[in-house]
Amino acid sequence: YLTESITATGCSKSDSVTITVNPLPSAKAGSSTAICNGGSTTIGATAVSGNTYSWTSNPIGFTSTNANPTVSPTATTVYYLTESITATGCSKSDSVTITVNPLPSAKFSASIECHGLATKFTDSSSTPKRIWYFGDGDTSTVFNPIHKYKTAGSFIASMVVTNGASCIDSSSKTVIVNALPNAAWTAIETSNHNYSFAAKDTTLTSYLWDFGDGNTGNGFKTSHAYSKDSTFIVKLSVTNSNGCNNEIDSVFAVVTSIALEGFNNNVHLNIYPNPFEHATNINYTLKTKANVNVVLMDITGKQIAVIANSNQSSGTYNFLIDAEKYNLRGGVYFIRMMVDGAVISRQIIKLK
Repeated sequence: YLTESITATGCSKSDSVTITVNPLPSAKAGSSTAICNGGSTTIGATAVSGNTYSWTSNPIGFTSTNANPTVSPTATTVYYLTESITATGCSKSDSVTITVNPLPSAKFSASIECHGLATKFTDSSSTPKRIWYFGDGDTSTVFNPIHKYKTAGSFIASMVVTNGASCIDSSSKTVIVNALPNAAWTAIETSNHNYSFAAKDTTLTSYLWDFGDGNTGNGFKTSHAYSKDSTFIVKLSVTNSNGCNNEIDSVFAVVTSIALEGFNNNVHLNIYPNPFEHATNINYTLKTKANVNVVLMDITGKQIAVIANSNQSSGTYNFLIDAEKYNLRGGVYFIRMMVDGAVISRQIIKLK
């Protein structure tokens, strides 16, 4: 209120004025926070109807008129907000700092191994926390783990690393576990004490035979003459193109072929391995056409199975006696062979 007076006359007059104080906008830029490089966050607050918003940044480059924009800075940035009330022109400013933490670097390598050997993983990330996913359901958190895969094949292995700022990175690689070569083999008696040995797989890079009597041989197919009847441990060691090695050995019985009574020519019969664990082979050579009956019996003479029963031409024959198929437990069994009425029996031993 104002009262103005004239001193000389004493006259006066009064007047008044009203000052309206308009409120400022809230201008909430948000709370300062940290994100990982490549991440994003929302700043500001919910828009107020009738207000306008203007955003700038330092480093410069960001502008927006939204009340709560989403930002994805690549470096730590300060965002400045000016909020104005359109009706009154009142404005207020605020700022928020978004700190950008660097990502860790997930880097690793893995060795290529043959099945049965452990794959070696080397971590090059130098971060405090990591978890490995080997691609077969197993995991690990150690720095440089070793892992043995149960089967050969290709596996997608991944490593996820976390740094001190809880930022995460990941990397994946295909891990190769090479299959072992097939070291299975067969043997055929060609004459007394003379045998032809052959590997089942003829595509491998190397074959080394140990005939169990101090002699060795090479190649996927070879022959050897034994000097006496006996039992030998025959072993085949093979290597494939990936450098993987495998070997199979079996007890191999060398027995002089027996001429069957009533049969004009020899029937060369060989059973190997004997003793055996899972399976054994019956191998024989007919010089002439004959009626052949081969029976598997238990130790009491009870028939378990008929292995062969037909009129056979001259040649070499091979039959597999599978312990699981015939439900053979550990013990003694017999192979009875009848050729045109003449009979020969051989004892075989199933190991426990």
